Amino acid sequence: MTAVMPRKLSYILMIMLLGISVAAYSLPARAAPVTITMSTDVNEVRVGESFMVTIEVSMKIRGGGPIIIGRPSVDAFQPPSFDDFKIEDQSTSTRAQVGLSGSSYYHLYVIEYNYVLKPTKPGVFTIKPAAVKVKGQFYESKPITVRVLPPRTPAPAILEGQTPKPDTLSDVFVQVTADKFTAYVGQPVRVSWYLYTFSRLIQQPRSDLPEAPGFYSKDLLEAMRTSGRYEAQHVKIGGRDYIKTLVFRRLYFPMRTGELVIGARQVSFITRRTYVTPVRGSSEMTRFSAPVKLHVLELPKNGRPRDMTEDVVGHFTIKASLASSSLKVGDAIDFSVTISGDGLLTGVKPTLPSVPWANIAPNGTPKYEETVVAGKKVVTTLKADYVMVATKKGTWTFP
Repeated sequence: MTAVMPRKLSYILMIMLLGISVAAYSLPARAAPVTITMSTDVNEVRVGESFMVTIEVSMKIRGGGPIIIGRPSVDAFQPPSFDDFKIEDQSTSTRAQVGLSGSSYYHLYVIEYNYVLKPTKPGVFTIKPAAVKVKGQFYESKPITVRVLPPRTPAPAILEGQTPKPDTLSDVFVQVTADKFTAYVGQPVRVSWYLYTFSRLIQQPRSDLPEAPGFYSKDLLEAMRTSGRYEAQHVKIGGRDYIKTLVFRRLYFPMRTGELVIGARQVSFITRRTYVTPVRGSSEMTRFSAPVKLHVLELPKNGRPRDMTEDVVGHFTIKASLASSSLKVGDAIDFSVTISGDGLLTGVKPTLPSVPWANIAPNGTPKYEETVVAGKKVVTTLKADYVMVATKKGTWTFP
C-alpha cells in the first residue's frame, strides 16, 4: 500500500530543501591575502637573446559554492621599469579554478603578465619588484637578478667560398663573407651575410645596416627580399647539418685609404623550428656577425689619366653614336656618349674633344642608371646627349 503525502506538506519540504541548497551556494566568502610573484625562465642570458619574465598575481577566496560567479578585480598593476632591457613582446592571461579544502570551497583567481625581454648590454641587472593594488591595499613581489653575458663570439669574416669556422657548431650563427680584404679607393667590395640554421626561415629577417664610415654602399638583394625568395642550400659543417641562407648582400665602395671597418651586424630571424617551439618565450632569435676589416690602398699614380675622378674604379666601356653619318653644313644631328661598367659613375662628366668642323652642345642633363645583375654586382650606365651642328664641308673623323 503506497502512502500519500499531503500536498501542502510536500510544498513545505521542497521549500526547506531549496532553502538549504541556496544557503550552500551563498555562504559568505572570506578573502585571503593576495600574493604576487615574479620569475624568469633563465638566470643567465646573452646580449641580443630574448628571455621571459612572468609576474603572477594570485587571489584565493575561501567559501562560496562550486560555481564561479564574478571575479575579483585589480585596482592597479605596476610592472617593473625594465630600464636595462628592450621589451620585445608582452601579454596578459587569466585563469580561475574551484577547489575543496576540507568541507569548504575556495576560489583561486590568477592573473599572469608575461614580458619577453632582450638585453642590450652585458652585466648583472636587478629587475625591481612589481606591485599590484587590490581593494585599496598594495602588494609587492620580490626583485629578481639576471646576469647578461656578452654576445656569442661570432664566426670570423672569411673570403667568399671558404668554409665557416664558428666558435660552436651546436648553435645557429651568422657568417659574413667578402670577395676581397684589400681594395683600392673606389673599388667595389662585395659583402654577404649568411644565416646557418637547423630549419628554414619562415619570414624575412630583421636587421639594421651595420656602421660603415668611409664607405658608399648599394643593396644587391632588394629584388629577392621583395619576392620573399631566398637562396638556401643544405650544407654539412663539422658533422652537423645546416641550412645556409643568403639573407643580405651589399657592394661597399671605399671612399678613402686606410684600415676601414664594416661593423658587426645584428640579425633577428624566425625559423620553422622556433615558430613551433619558441625559445624562452619568443619565436625570434638574434645573432651577430663579425665585423669586416678592409685594407684600402691609394690608386697607383703611374699611368693615372689626367683629371681622373678618384672614385671611378672598375671595368668600363665607352661608346659614341651619331644619328646620321652625313649631313649638310648648318644641319644639326643628335650625338650621344654612353659609359657603362661595374663601378661608380656619379659625378662623372664626359669631356668631348673640340673639332674644327662642327659645334657640339649638351642636350639635356646626363642620365645615370644603376642595375643589379644576378644579385652579385651593380652595372652603372651614364648617357650624355648632345647636338652637333656641321660648320664645314668635307669628310671628317670624330676623335
